[in-house]
Amino acid sequence: MPFPTDLDKPAVVKPETFAVCLVLTCSLQIMENLLPKIPIFPWLRLGLAYWIVLPFLIRFGIGQALFLFLFRNLVTLIYGGQIFSSFLISTSAGLISLTVFGLVGRYFFIRNRIGLIGLSVLLACSFNINQLVIVDFLLIRHRDFYFQLAPILFWSAISGSLIAVLVYKSRNVLHRLFTEDYTLPGSGPGLKGTILNRYEKLSLIAATVVFCSMFFFGSWKIQMIYLAGLVIVTRFKNIRLLKHSWPFYFYIAWLHLFRSDGVYILGEWITAEGMDSFLYYTLRTTNIIICGQWFARYIPALLKGVKANRFLEGTSYALPVLPAIFGLSIAMGKELLQKVKSRDFNKLLDPIIERLLAEFKEIERKPLER
Repeated sequence: MPFPTDLDKPAVVKPETFAVCLVLTCSLQIMENLLPKIPIFPWLRLGLAYWIVLPFLIRFGIGQALFLFLFRNLVTLIYGGQIFSSFLISTSAGLISLTVFGLVGRYFFIRNRIGLIGLSVLLACSFNINQLVIVDFLLIRHRDFYFQLAPILFWSAISGSLIAVLVYKSRNVLHRLFTEDYTLPGSGPGLKGTILNRYEKLSLIAATVVFCSMFFFGSWKIQMIYLAGLVIVTRFKNIRLLKHSWPFYFYIAWLHLFRSDGVYILGEWITAEGMDSFLYYTLRTTNIIICGQWFARYIPALLKGVKANRFLEGTSYALPVLPAIFGLSIAMGKELLQKVKSRDFNKLLDPIIERLLAEFKEIERKPLER
């Protein structure tokens, strides 16, 4: 494998590489979230995001892999309308799994004491068990809940092995993904090389206040007020982005509108509580998309002249792609299925990465207005 298995010291990830990997892991998670869940065991999933996280852990080490995992979950929470309790459970389980078992597993992997399948299965088992324990501690608190332990371990062995096979089959394109130099919007000359004037600094402060404050109001009516204000302040510039973001709203409906308890207001499909939740997350996501582009104009420039955190810098490069990430994920999922049908397993990841890089280049040809 073209990973530094003979080196104890991990490589340092570049901000541009981190940006591409962040969008890629988010897309893979979205692809998987749109698939039907297994009854009784809804959290048993393949874990497609580990197709990137696992080799990222091997090459860049535990600390940098933790940032990739955490930022990916934050993107899902902020942009995807994920329920906060699900975010806490998934994030807590993943952080524990990567910190403890990822650290130990990578140590033995780089010394050839454990193989790729062993490392992947170890992470899968620890992640799913951690989720089970956290759910029981926070919500269930009943010993009979652990009847799921045996099927969870069985599934973890299967899913972990499959992810390891996917990583091995994709080792060449993954090596290029981690080692090539990328020029992304804001990472070259231009925005990054400019200095913010007073008006732009005030605009960035205003965007920060608006963005942070909208998470403290759980009413869709207040989110509607935010939307009206953002449309006026940004002078309708970012409204056109919403046409590329329609899959967001399908996803939010899937999470909140058709899968909620409460008093039915339309047949036996939609409840009043589900409608309120759907309206809130729909409007909040719309506000985030508009406000996110407001941020994207200034953050790379703000990082100029300071010792920028490469993870924050990489995330700022990923911002312009995020409004279209659901549509992009659906398109990449179709291409992945075509490769599976053709049984071209050695190049499963190639068209996904090519499609993603093409999306970045499209944004680069149409730079954000200042």
